[in-house]
Amino acid sequence: MRPFGHIGSIVGTTGQVPISGDPAFFHSLSFSWEVMFTKTLFGYRLESQGQILEKLAKLVEEGILPSLVTKREVFSLAKLREAHKLQESEKVYGKIVFNAPDVWE
Repeated sequence: MRPFGHIGSIVGTTGQVPISGDPAFFHSLSFSWEVMFTKTLFGYRLESQGQILEKLAKLVEEGILPSLVTKREVFSLAKLREAHKLQESEKVYGKIVFNAPDVWE
């Protein structure tokens, strides 16, 4: 990591985070967890979530921030297998979104 680098994680652990010691210390590294529902769980600045989503929507609408959705499919086991193979091939960047078939409505 570069000096003053930041390590972030969305995965919890019951063990120690192995960033202690001279390399992390002398590089002044920082570490933090990001949990999607923390604001909701603790009632912390709930209005800021709406503000963030509004800003995000504006950036997507203006084409500044591209969508990460690469492909949309109606869900079926065959399409799921196809999507899984595509993701494993690493020839796709982004997400494959599945919509529920009409029979589920």
